[in-house]
Amino acid sequence: KIVAIVFSDSGITTDEANNYLNKNFPKEARERHENDHFSLDTLDGYFLSAHLNGLAFQIGPDVIIKECHSAVVEDWNQSLMQTQFTDFVDRLARKTLLFRGASDAQRILLKGHFLWAASTLQMRYPDARFLSVLRDPLDRLQSGINHMAANPTLWQGQAPRWDWLAESFEQIESDYCTKEIEWYGDQRRGRLALRF
Repeated sequence: KIVAIVFSDSGITTDEANNYLNKNFPKEARERHENDHFSLDTLDGYFLSAHLNGLAFQIGPDVIIKECHSAVVEDWNQSLMQTQFTDFVDRLARKTLLFRGASDAQRILLKGHFLWAASTLQMRYPDARFLSVLRDPLDRLQSGINHMAANPTLWQGQAPRWDWLAESFEQIESDYCTKEIEWYGDQRRGRLALRF
């Protein structure tokens, strides 16, 4: 865990940084998600938060499906979701291992919903291991909808559109579960799926 991040000459602690970064998140969002910006967390969310995909929640369910899908990538997002994400992971991994003074035997662990980049990551890192915890699809659906509904950065001060979330996440989660079964069903070395 990083013990401090420097924003000024004196620096601030990780607790102070987390408090600052989380100050606009409502209580419901903080209760659902720890939002510790310096721990293992959902990497794809941090990566995509720097892009415009979140604006899809201001436009409608069809755009949410096309821009925020965790298993299917539209042609116009291929570079972002596969090449740029994989390059981002590579930079992050190298910097983390360098910061830690890691030897060649040490590994990093990433957590997230990025099946859209799994094949690209496996090509870049042929010795990588991929683990998925399979949840009941209805639990995944409920969790995804609730997580997005409680995220204030997506709704820009407006009430969540539950109808949009229901329509888009029914499609997204159905596709994700199908792709997850396909990808982990291929018994190649380094792929393992466990039931939750």
